[in-house]
Formats: sequence, structure tokens, C-alpha cells
Amino acid sequence: CQHHERAAAVFLAAFHHDRALLDPVRAVFARMREALAADGLPPGFGQAVMCATDGLFMSRVFGLYHLDPDELRALHAALG
Repeated sequence: CQHHERAAAVFLAAFHHDRALLDPVRAVFARMREALAADGLPPGFGQAVMCATDGLFMSRVFGLYHLDPDELRALHAALG
């Protein structure tokens, strides 16, 4: 959504200007990784989903590719 695209632009600007500005975001990601480690899924599953969604987000931010609704459903099913 447009809100997330603006947030991504802010993250990229902060990264370019002063990487320490992203420390609060890193803290959120650290908590997410801790939650994944404790979620009961086999090792690696949660991380795979997180990496896939991070990649999907960045592909949208940089306009690298666009998944149509059928492709998104297939991705969701594969990660599900």
C-alpha cells in the first residue's frame, strides 16, 4: 500500500543518511525473529517466510517486478 511505500522511502533515506537511524527498525526485526524462533515451526520455516516477504516488499519498493493476483495466491500457498 502507499503507506508502506512511503515508509520504505523513509527507511532508504535514513539508511543513506545515517544507518544508526534504523536502529529502532532493527529492534523490531529482532523481536520478530525472536517470535519466529519461539513459534513452534520447524527451524528455518519462519525465517524463510520472513525473507520471502522482505524480498517481496523490496521488489515493490524498487519496482523490480510485480506479482499479479494469481502469482500472489500461489506464493501465499507455497509459504502457507
